[in-house]
Amino acid sequence: MTNMAIIYVDENTARVTKAFMKRANIFGTDEFMRWREYKAMFPKAKMVTKSLKKNPEKKTTRNMTYENMEEFLRTLSNGEELCKELEIIKKRSLVQKSPYHYVLDWFSEAVEGYDDFMKFAAQKEAENKQQYKEIIQTMREGFCGCRPNERIATALVLEGNLGLRISDILKLRLCDVVRDGDRFRLEVVEQKTGKRRIFTVPLVIQQYMENYCLRCGIRRNNLIFPITERAVQKQLRIVCDYLGYEGISTHSFRKWYATEIYNANGFDIALVQRLLQHSSASTTQRYIGIEPQKIEQAIQNHAQLI
Repeated sequence: MTNMAIIYVDENTARVTKAFMKRANIFGTDEFMRWREYKAMFPKAKMVTKSLKKNPEKKTTRNMTYENMEEFLRTLSNGEELCKELEIIKKRSLVQKSPYHYVLDWFSEAVEGYDDFMKFAAQKEAENKQQYKEIIQTMREGFCGCRPNERIATALVLEGNLGLRISDILKLRLCDVVRDGDRFRLEVVEQKTGKRRIFTVPLVIQQYMENYCLRCGIRRNNLIFPITERAVQKQLRIVCDYLGYEGISTHSFRKWYATEIYNANGFDIALVQRLLQHSSASTTQRYIGIEPQKIEQAIQNHAQLI
């Protein structure tokens, strides 16, 4: 089934892809227009997508990163001993054809309780997501002794969805995001590295930026965030202190972006490397604290993080 196809099932049902359904709900898109034409012929029609049945017994390696392995080992009674052994195994793995799977095989044999580990890793991932959401929400709403700050909250949301450094986010103008056919494109020159970067901006992010500018009366050629990095860091520190979170800076949102992209796209370290403009895959691995896993093809869809 192609992304633009609408398959007739009956007068009340039409089968479409998930991508089509998502874009058909956005005013002005080609999918929106095609669905409106289809509804004119079948007014009672509703969109459905074909769901693939998952094998409940199939084990996944999602979240089985070196970092999560080590944290889980430390929860065990002989955790310190296992952590030392893990470091030895990681060094030995460097001469193996597949270093990650060499370590994974050792971990699977050394630790019983696969389900316990996956619950631990999933909870950790959920906590991280919830943590960032709570930071943004608290910054928008404010609290006793701290006024709401939608400007900085919006800047951090964009950092977490575009993967740019906060220094580059603060240089953005709405006119920098230009329509290129059926997509939107952003071109920036990174302040830190001087590298030129061109990439697609998801429609939902472009609309998010445009709505913010409309609400705040910001012209297309003006800076969206006329503030300093220091001001952003200061506000973020105040909110994190209030919430009791430690070790979080503006750069944490860029790292969160990288980790989410990595986990959601088949653990493709090369993809994340290109997105972050790193010179080598090893730099990217150290940056996000995880190692690559060779699975099937990546699915590039980050807009779901909003």
